[in-house]
Order: sequence, then C-alpha cells, then structure tokens
Amino acid sequence: MSNLYKDLAHVYEAMYETFMDYDNELIFYGQILKRYNCQSVFEIGSGAGSLAKRFIDAGFGYSGMDISQEMIALAQKLLPKIAFHQADMRHFQLPEPTKAVIMVGRTISYLLTNEDVMHSFRSVYNSLDSGGLFCFDAIDASKFIPPIHKDQEIIHNATYQGKSYSRKSYFDLNLATGWTWDWKADYFEIENNTPKHIGEDFSTLRAFTEDEIKLFLTLNQLEVLEVIPKLSYAFDTLVYVVKKV
Repeated sequence: MSNLYKDLAHVYEAMYETFMDYDNELIFYGQILKRYNCQSVFEIGSGAGSLAKRFIDAGFGYSGMDISQEMIALAQKLLPKIAFHQADMRHFQLPEPTKAVIMVGRTISYLLTNEDVMHSFRSVYNSLDSGGLFCFDAIDASKFIPPIHKDQEIIHNATYQGKSYSRKSYFDLNLATGWTWDWKADYFEIENNTPKHIGEDFSTLRAFTEDEIKLFLTLNQLEVLEVIPKLSYAFDTLVYVVKKV
C-alpha cells in the first residue's frame, strides 16, 4: 500500500482537500445517481471521508470502504456515525446487495494486473442488486501516457487548516503490467517559507484505454450505459456508468 495512505494520511487529507473540488464531485456523481434513481451508495476507496460527508449532507444513504486503516480513522473522526469498512477492493463482500457502487478518485489505478481488475469487478458484480449501478473513473491512457517524460518534476502546493504543504512528483514509464508508470513523490511542510521534508512515497499506477475497460466490464456481465470525459486536477479521466446485467 502507498505510504500516502498510511504514515502520510494526514497529508493526503490536507492536499486533496485543496486539489479536489469535492462540492463539484458531489454535483457530478450525485446527478448520475439521481438519473438512475439511486438514493443510496456504497463507496470503494472512501479515503478520509470528504466525499462521503457531502453525500450524507445531500441526503444520500451512504457506507464506505477503504483498504487503509489510517484513512478509515480519519473518515470515522469526521463521520463517527457512518459505517466504514476495511477491505481490499479485489476481494470484498457486502452483507447484502446494494443499489449503487461508486469508485472514484482514480482508485482503479491501483489495480495493476488484469487479474486484479477482474477480481475487483467480480466483487462489485456480486455486491450489486439486479440492474444495480456501478460508477467509476479511470485515467485515460491515450491522453496521459504519451506525454510522460522521465525525471520531469511536477509540483503541487496546498494549504489546509493553517498548514502549508508541497509535493514534488516524478513520473517514469515502466509498462510492466499494462499502461503503468512509477510515481515517486517527496512531501514537505512549509514553515516560515522554508520547506521541511516530512516523507516520501512511491507507487506504481495504471491507466486504461476505453477498449480495455469495456472488455473487462463485458467479461464481468456489466453493461456500459455512459462514458463521460472528465478532467480532474491532474489527469484526463473517463467516467464509466454501468449496470449489472
């Protein structure tokens, strides 16, 4: 698991509260859920609970799941009455089927092998009611992969609850198991205009072509209803809206 979701979980919360427009995320995904008459949702990769809080405030029924106990602790602190479960998205089972599952924030990027994707989609299929909705986003490999250059430095700055942070990221293609790349990052807290190194992180992540995703879905009896282009803070993504056949 990425160190960003363990020892640096508090930094994740600070940076992504700054990067992500969670209010717009709620509007975007909330409209999709309402369009298909879904009043409750189960979120895979619930993180620190930022989107969860907005779903709840908007009147949706909600429960969430994350692999990181540190992230769940942050979410439970924010929403102590809400059920958050610790589980791996490749192998989970809900007590009873649900009407809708979402997996956003490019969470699918951590499924590096075809087997990982198949296991995850099968777990989703088994968790949905008949005709249930699955909505997720994936980085568009056709747009993201070609511009990657080794050792290019990408800087993101964030200020949250009176503290300032900076992240220096480096991307490098490895293409070991698909349209994959290595992401190395150094994190700094800024004190008196001076950066103090507070941690580092390394992940291998995966982008997908639209045809790849559609094939995985077909093999798991999940039917595509919509594919919606959506620009996030750093990536071109495609949002897939599908249903259990």
